[in-house]
Order: sequence, then structure tokens, then C-alpha cells
Amino acid sequence: MIGAERLILIGCLLQDSPPKPKLTTEKVEVMEGTSVSLSCSAAAPCPKLPPNLTWTPRLSESVDQLQENEDNTTSVSSVLTFTASHLHHGQKITCRALYTLQQGGNQTSEASLTLRVLYLPQISGSGSCSRTAAEISCSCESRGNPSPSMEWRVSGLRVTNSTDRVIREEQLGNTGLRSSLTMRHSQRHGHSPLPQYQCSRHLQPPAPCPVSTATVR
Repeated sequence: MIGAERLILIGCLLQDSPPKPKLTTEKVEVMEGTSVSLSCSAAAPCPKLPPNLTWTPRLSESVDQLQENEDNTTSVSSVLTFTASHLHHGQKITCRALYTLQQGGNQTSEASLTLRVLYLPQISGSGSCSRTAAEISCSCESRGNPSPSMEWRVSGLRVTNSTDRVIREEQLGNTGLRSSLTMRHSQRHGHSPLPQYQCSRHLQPPAPCPVSTATVR
């Protein structure tokens, strides 16, 4: 056989490698909670030995079928439908076609895409404050896509950076933010309310953001 080490007998055709599946979706950027459908199709040179399509990760049951195309070729299609979650953001989804060879063994080919999921910000866990003789320090984290911003309030008034009230922020990857507030006691009169932290976002339509009150350790 010509170039025996490179030639693969797949179904009824002789070729160098199995055809790559075609993986499509209407949108690669979706809102959390919406339905997402991914479609994968692979050529079936010999209908008696059609490729087996599998999904990684397997997010739900898929619907598969063997179909004849307008150009008289045959292909196998698989549709994977699931509800988008923030856990799917940045996740690589792969459709893999497994071809059975007539002379024994098998050969695979695959196609992948990465989803971008937009989701509302959530405050991670509960923020806390620690008190020393000179100051109160509070911190909290929030995650969302797009990455949220954070604001602090004392007695209902928004806190801005000043000599006695210092806000520091640290980005946590592409979707997270850690914010800390340090207040000198000289600016606190009596037993003023503890700070509140609130996330703000840039998604539409507008919706309430989580608000939490820090607690002193």
C-alpha cells in the first residue's frame, strides 16, 4: 500500500487523516440562564461505518442522527443543548469523532470552542472587619462577568479615598475583584455603623446588586 504508515482506510475512502468535525453555535457569548445549543457534524464516508460523536465535557444528553446531504454525501450530526452557567465561562467544549477502520482499530478527529458566559456579580462568602486600636480594616470579594466594581458605604454614604479612609482593589483574574477599606478611628464618632460593601455592574438590563454588611472579628 502506498505510504502505508500514513494512509488510513476510513469507511469506504482512502485518505491521510479523518475529516475534522464541524462545530457551530449561534453565539459563543451568552447570558447565564439561557439555553445554549451546540451542533457538531462529521462526514461519514461509509454509512455502514459512521463515526461516533462524543462531547467533552458531557453537559447533557445529546441528540444524534445520520443524515444524507444535498450533495449526496452522508454525515453524522449531534446537538448538545444545556443551560448556561457561570461555571461554563471560559470552558473548552470539544466534539470528538471516532472513526472505525475497516482493517481494525480506529482514528479520531475533533473540534473545540470556548464559551463566554455573562453573569451577574455575586459577593463571595461574607466580608469581615478587624479592629485595632488605631483603625478598622474591612475586606470582601466579588465575582461576575464583566468583572464587577465595588463600593463601600458608611451610614448610607459612599466612601471615597481620603487620608483617613483608604480603599485598595485587586483584580482576581478576569472575573473577580477583592476590595479592602481601612478607616482611621479618628474619623469615627461613637459607635458608628459598620461599613457596607456593594458591587456594581455593567450588564443590561439593570438589576439589584448584592449588598452585605461587614462584621467585626
